[in-house]
Amino acid sequence: MPYDWKTELPGIFARHADTCPRRNGGVCVCGPIGYRSSIADPTTGKHLLSPEFESVAEAQTWQREHQQPQQQQPQPEPQRVALSDAELGAVIDDFLQEAEDGQARDRNGEPYERERVRQLRASLSYVDSALGSMNLEDVRRRHVQAMLDQLRSSGATSDRITSIAAALRSLYAYAIQRDLVGYSPVVELALPEPETFARNGTPDPGEPAPVSTSDTLIGVLAQAPLPQEPQAAQPYAMPIETVMWWAIKIVVLLFALIALVLAAESV
Repeated sequence: MPYDWKTELPGIFARHADTCPRRNGGVCVCGPIGYRSSIADPTTGKHLLSPEFESVAEAQTWQREHQQPQQQQPQPEPQRVALSDAELGAVIDDFLQEAEDGQARDRNGEPYERERVRQLRASLSYVDSALGSMNLEDVRRRHVQAMLDQLRSSGATSDRITSIAAALRSLYAYAIQRDLVGYSPVVELALPEPETFARNGTPDPGEPAPVSTSDTLIGVLAQAPLPQEPQAAQPYAMPIETVMWWAIKIVVLLFALIALVLAAESV
C-alpha cells in the first residue's frame, strides 16, 4: 500500500510505493509515484488531503486554491481540539513545532535540543505516515506494536525501531500534559535490543542504562577468585645427579679415612 512522506515544502507530501525504502531512511527507488498536499481546516482543525497529482506544482496549485477562500474569511479564535477530533498527525505537527520553538519540554523539564528535535522529526514522520490518520484516543498498544513489527520485517535496524518508540512515547507525554488524551499506548512493547548497546555497551539515548552486574553483590561474588582446595604434601624427590654426587663424596671420604688409618699404623 503506498504511503505519504513529508517533503521540504510545507504541507506537500510525496507518494511512495509500499516497497520503497524511503521511510526507513533509504534512497527512493519508486519515483516518487505522485504528490499530495494538505491544508488545515480552520473550523475543525482537521487536515484536508488533496487528490494525488503527478507533479509538485500541481499539488501546490491545489493547496493555494483551497487556502485563498479561507484566508479571506475572519480567522476564528484558536481553540483546543476536542479529544474525538484530535488526529495523531495533527498532534505530531503541533508537538514538533512547539519542540522546535522551545515550548514543549522533555521529561526532565528542559527544552529539546536541536539535534533531539531533528531525531524526533525523523522518527515521527514514519509514525505520521503509518498512523497519522487515526484519532489520538483510538490508537492502542496493538496498533503501535503492529507498526513496529512491520518496520522490523521490512529490514529496519533495531536502533531505528527503538528511536521511533521513544519519540512516540515523548509525543504522548506531550498530549497527556495538554489533556488531549488520558493515557499512552506506548507501554509493554516488544522492542529489540539496541544495536549500539550490543556492539559497544552504549545504551540507546533516552533509555536508562542497564545495571552492571559488577556493581552488585552477586557480580562481585561472581568475579571473585574461587578458593583453592588444599593439596596434599608431595614427597620431595632428590634429582639423580645430586644422589650420585653425594655418593662419590662419601666414597672419597671413606678412602681418605682408610689412608689416614694405615698411615697411623705404619708409624
